[in-house]
Amino acid sequence: MDAHLKNPGTNAVAVAAARLFQGLRIGDIEVANRVVMAPMTRSRADEAAGDIPGSELNIEYYRQRSNAGLIITEGTPVSPLGKGYLATPGIYSDAQVEGWKKITQAVHDAGSKIVAQIWHAGRVSHPDLTGGAQPVAPSAVQPRGVAYTRNGKVELPVPQALSTEEIAGVVEAFRRGAANAIRAGFDGVEIHGATGGARDVSGFDFAGARQVFKGVYIANNGYDRDMAIDAVGSGRADAVAFGRMYIANPDLVQRFKANAALNAPNPQTFYVPGPAGYIDYPALAEAA
Repeated sequence: MDAHLKNPGTNAVAVAAARLFQGLRIGDIEVANRVVMAPMTRSRADEAAGDIPGSELNIEYYRQRSNAGLIITEGTPVSPLGKGYLATPGIYSDAQVEGWKKITQAVHDAGSKIVAQIWHAGRVSHPDLTGGAQPVAPSAVQPRGVAYTRNGKVELPVPQALSTEEIAGVVEAFRRGAANAIRAGFDGVEIHGATGGARDVSGFDFAGARQVFKGVYIANNGYDRDMAIDAVGSGRADAVAFGRMYIANPDLVQRFKANAALNAPNPQTFYVPGPAGYIDYPALAEAA
């Protein structure tokens, strides 16, 4: 950390901290502050009804966290074949679009902006998750790891290699997913591109990201309040995304402004159904 930030009483720190809470333009989106809620799978969609979002639990989860300048949703499959985890909300059916409309409306009513992270799990899936269909990938290479399904923990299978025509079909699924996101009231989309998914760019070297990306740069991965203030205040990043902190602290912006203590997340409730660990973390006023 820069030397001037070691003394919390300096004016430079106040200026840097204030910048984190200032508005920002991201493309056509005007956000109220530079704190971003990162995309996080929470496995709370109505799987029996067709991976539909929009339950009262889902609405409350996103509404609680609408103090963020921008919310990026959990990974949202663009087709049934793109599903890689249990109870992940899709963006390919009319019922899913209607469910997302309830969430985007709640977020907008609370003063935040929200974009959909559209996603195709590719080879990181299992027939138990895709209605019996074999997962697909550019080549028939079995990935390492397991999938978690209603039948328990199962080994990831060898995927079906996509033909050129089938690749075009995946591209079309992303196009439809983006169009459906517009119908659902989202302010934009983010395309998931990591962890073995159909559009994985995880081999890219992001060390010089500020030089590579000339637009708005949202930093992520392990930031705390002071690191975020330093990164945004120095201009190394335009905004910072937070994941686990937002799971346990729905009022994260208020806590950052007050430099208040943070709730600790409970990993045992990250992916289980129900309100526990989803909408029941206390806000500052409740914790006082």
